[in-house]
Amino acid sequence: MAWADCVEGNQFFYVTADQAQAWDDAGADWRAIAFENLLRLTMRQPASGVKEDERGRPFVKVMLHQDALGPSRLLVPHLFEDVLGPDYQVAIPERTCAIAFRRDLTPAQAADITGMIHGCYQHGTEPMRPERFDAHAFWNNDVR
Repeated sequence: MAWADCVEGNQFFYVTADQAQAWDDAGADWRAIAFENLLRLTMRQPASGVKEDERGRPFVKVMLHQDALGPSRLLVPHLFEDVLGPDYQVAIPERTCAIAFRRDLTPAQAADITGMIHGCYQHGTEPMRPERFDAHAFWNNDVR
């Protein structure tokens, strides 16, 4: 995980060890502040897109936000449990894109998700990984 300072225009400046130490020395709980900022953004718009099955039940949530912090939303514990189930999985195929999806998929839904993951990974400007992970792998309750 990397920490970044975001300014207007979606510009990112990675937090250096010296900057983090300076904030720590000043008594700033900058990690908690950053997580609260992320929570505020996430609660306002958890996902930028959704696909539903024939019964109107979501099977995938896409995080490709204008703020470029889509994958960071995966740090929020239990974010999509209510709609995707407690065992949902995630992928981060591109630095600005994350995908969360139900584990119980039809073959057509699974193919759709595989296509999304590989499309973002192969054609994204900053590819990450095409693997799938359990959502809870990204949750850190100590961040707050």
